[in-house]
Amino acid sequence: MAEEQNIPMAEENEDEQKETKRESFAVAAHYFVEIFVITLCVVLFLTAFVMRHTVVDGSSMQNTLQDGQHLLISDLFYEAERGDIVVLQSSNIDIKTPIVKRIIAVGGDRIKMENGTVFVNDQAITEKYVLEGCHPYPEKLNNFPEITVSEGHVFVLGDHRDLSKDSRMFGEIDERCILGKVYFCIYPLSSIGFPK
Repeated sequence: MAEEQNIPMAEENEDEQKETKRESFAVAAHYFVEIFVITLCVVLFLTAFVMRHTVVDGSSMQNTLQDGQHLLISDLFYEAERGDIVVLQSSNIDIKTPIVKRIIAVGGDRIKMENGTVFVNDQAITEKYVLEGCHPYPEKLNNFPEITVSEGHVFVLGDHRDLSKDSRMFGEIDERCILGKVYFCIYPLSSIGFPK
């Protein structure tokens, strides 16, 4: 008799457990969807207003950056400074896609190159990032006479000087053509970090 009375209670416990599991699953699913939507909104906000994604195309920035690397860039509150790696696009350049270069001189700076050495305001600059020794420098790219960079403009060079199309060919670039400063490499995993 006692056994017969325990059977309905066991069934009730099973039903309660199933209901509890359903409720737990619903809460977890709701939580997951909420987190997903919030994350998506944050990513969309960051990519629209703070950070943008770009991919290195070519070898002009070796060995600092390699072809195919994925970068995060931003122009939020950005002011051009010497040494910054930037992504730019200009109608003055015969390349239709955005390019990655390093700012060597800013508005008001005097810049020249003699035998591969860059001088800014009469001072030879140390460029540990420059990749050398792959090809002999073409004479016309190895030297250029002193110019003064116009206000609101920058003079950019690639770190792989032998293979880079840069301000030596297309001249100074309006700062408004800078799409953003390179802040972080996100791919490949072996290259994750802050390029310098």
